[in-house]
Amino acid sequence: MRTVQIIKGCEEGRLSRAIAGLLSNSYKITFERMRDSVVRATVRNGDSRDYHVALADEYVFCDCPDSFKAGNICKHIVMVAMGFTAAQVVQENKKIASKEVL
Repeated sequence: MRTVQIIKGCEEGRLSRAIAGLLSNSYKITFERMRDSVVRATVRNGDSRDYHVALADEYVFCDCPDSFKAGNICKHIVMVAMGFTAAQVVQENKKIASKEVL
């Protein structure tokens, strides 16, 4: 998954809003599918509006107007990319810890 490239490709203002939204807990990400090839999630904003996001090696998608109509890498896509990356780090750390116990 190319999550780092997705995050790097986001315009600075959108990236800042994504980080601020995550830190303030005003957005909730619900992962529906997390596999190496495809990630699907719903991002609920502070107004309880849901946006559907999909990340894959060959495409990114969000149904918000910023992404769907304007073609931008929106803050919702960045939030899902960050969340997926964090989940991968947690899984890797658990694998390392379990190997150390053995």
